[in-house]
Amino acid sequence: MRAYKKTATAVALGLTLVACGGGGGGGDDAPANPQAATGDFTAGAYRTETDQALEPLLLAFAFEGTVGTTRPFASDESRARAAAAGSAGGAALQTGGFERRLAERLLARGGRVQALATESLGSSACTDGGSLDLTVTYADPQKFTPGDRIVATSNACVEDGFAIGGSFSLVLSEFRESASSISVKARIVADQFGSTALRIDGTGRIALVMNDQATAGTVSITYDGMSVVAGAKQFVWDHGYTYIYDETGETFELGGYVAVNDRHYRIRQDQTFVVDSGGTLMSGRISLFDKDGDRVQVDAFSGSSTYTFFVAGNATPVGSVAGLPLGN
Repeated sequence: MRAYKKTATAVALGLTLVACGGGGGGGDDAPANPQAATGDFTAGAYRTETDQALEPLLLAFAFEGTVGTTRPFASDESRARAAAAGSAGGAALQTGGFERRLAERLLARGGRVQALATESLGSSACTDGGSLDLTVTYADPQKFTPGDRIVATSNACVEDGFAIGGSFSLVLSEFRESASSISVKARIVADQFGSTALRIDGTGRIALVMNDQATAGTVSITYDGMSVVAGAKQFVWDHGYTYIYDETGETFELGGYVAVNDRHYRIRQDQTFVVDSGGTLMSGRISLFDKDGDRVQVDAFSGSSTYTFFVAGNATPVGSVAGLPLGN
């Protein structure tokens, strides 16, 4: 029983850490769509187009950062826009609360097996009234079974002045355990979750391998064309990433596609993003490719970035400009 509690806590913690993530370069599965780049970079407009292409990536990282996972790639502006929805998710899914209650409630069922029993994991109060209510639905309280589901649902939640609506779910699809590691695959289901500042709707996938304390691991996450509304702007999250974390810091890589309206650009990771133990982005590079093979190379540093434009088949850049501020 003690070993089961240790496992339950570690699994829930790991899922909590990646609860609102995306899908990834080198990940378990490639993004479902699109199948090819359709955008077009030009020498006169590549800076504006790259700014717009990075915006949905920054927003995804910012939202994820508000629910408990460090994502220093996000800009200050995108963090502010994500906070109203994300901090409500964080209140429900933060470590030290959610995963502890999950383990305790599962263990409290003893040895009885019930067919898809559902019970409350409690509620987390929102800053300006209401709460996010947590439930777990499971087949067997003694082990993790495909189809087990953890759901956070708004109950008149108002966070930082924004009314939070919808629900957010994690649905287990695979679980494996050894003496020293845990492997989990799960599906993300967002049902109009968030506020007018940021609302997400759709599905994603998580695959992770971690040690039994959840202090180190590798996580791959995929967005399956998730719909995102941020104020007056609309995005589709088709990108993904893989990250490796331990107590000293983390590295991560992006993959898939990023969309600007109906124009898609393919993401290639050229140099792994390195993040120190304090959450500061130290270095990293990606390239965004258009339909003709032209690309913009994005070099990111703490607080800054540069965009360098290359025509397909040419190693000499057409131009280089300062880009969006990235990282802390």
